Amino acid sequence: MKFRHIRFVPLLAIIILPALFATGCAAVEPASSSPSETALLPVQPTDAPPTVPTYTPTAEPTPIPTAAPGIDMAELSNMTYRLDIVSQALPGRDGSVILSGGHFEELYPDSAVGVAVDLIDHTTGDLNADGLEDAIALLAINTGGTGTFIHLAAVIQETGALSHTATLFLGDRVRVESLNIEDGTLQVQMITHAPDDPLCCPTEQVTGTYTLQDGMLVTPEQSQVLPLAEAAIQALSIGDMAALASLVHPEARLRFSPYAYVLPEHLAFSQDQLLSLMDDPNIYTWGAFDGSGEPIRMTFGEYFDRFVYSKDFAGAEQVSLDRRLGPGNTIDNSHEYYPRSVVVEYYLPGENPDYGGLDWQSLRLVFQQQDGAWYLAGIIHDEWST
Repeated sequence: MKFRHIRFVPLLAIIILPALFATGCAAVEPASSSPSETALLPVQPTDAPPTVPTYTPTAEPTPIPTAAPGIDMAELSNMTYRLDIVSQALPGRDGSVILSGGHFEELYPDSAVGVAVDLIDHTTGDLNADGLEDAIALLAINTGGTGTFIHLAAVIQETGALSHTATLFLGDRVRVESLNIEDGTLQVQMITHAPDDPLCCPTEQVTGTYTLQDGMLVTPEQSQVLPLAEAAIQALSIGDMAALASLVHPEARLRFSPYAYVLPEHLAFSQDQLLSLMDDPNIYTWGAFDGSGEPIRMTFGEYFDRFVYSKDFAGAEQVSLDRRLGPGNTIDNSHEYYPRSVVVEYYLPGENPDYGGLDWQSLRLVFQQQDGAWYLAGIIHDEWST
């Protein structure tokens, strides 16, 4: 039995192993596909390009612009304004006032009256084309008398802060009916004084149009004059008579007045005469000294140093248009003597505290129009006079 059993095992292995080997070989060969399996495979037309998957990007949401913050009456009622009229009434101050609830008041020393400033109205809009809302504040200022001096204050919005950048004096006891800012232009409708109106009771209705330029609220005419005034003051600062002559009125010539009141006898020079005037040795009579009444007899160079560019007016921080800044006793008749003119004033306040501010000086440049162009027609020096 044992022998026969041993012989059976090899025989069985011989039969089984080839079958297993055949089965293994069949497993590694590719199986023929059945029609049903072939139908599941994607079929591409032979004459068409392969299909390429497409990707449609998701559109980014359109950002909603953030509205510029507005300016309300409460902000304007509690901010700082710098006003020339206050610096003149209160020489110890620099003109700055801080409103509280729309009001400021400071009494004069040992007095029951003083200076009062009140915010009475406002309008908003973009004044300098930066996309931010600015404002015009309407201020009423009383300096202790019967006058109520109406001013416009341009308030600019910069990096979230408000700054008072320009002031325009409208008049004493005028009545403003409306303020509106559109496309960077301010329109003011008001009732002002006709020639025969008493100060209490203006009757003439007018509309003023202003834009913000070089830190000032200016009319269209003033806007044209400002670059000419800048050129003139720079020429005077270096004594460039050729540059000055190029700005002079061709017919009216250039008149020089030593004090605020302009007189016909004040000397006037043509463009050609100005070119050599600085080196002219001739002595001219320019008017009369304040106080003594003695004649002002000087060469032009001497007169220039005393009554033209007597201080650094080109560096003046206070510049006005058609409004007197120097608080002198002499009558300012510039607009009467030069009708339909634009007067640019460069004002330097007093420096010596011993004089209580009376050592101020101003230089006024007067421009008149001819054939649509503006020309320099007068140079007026002003200072404290008796």
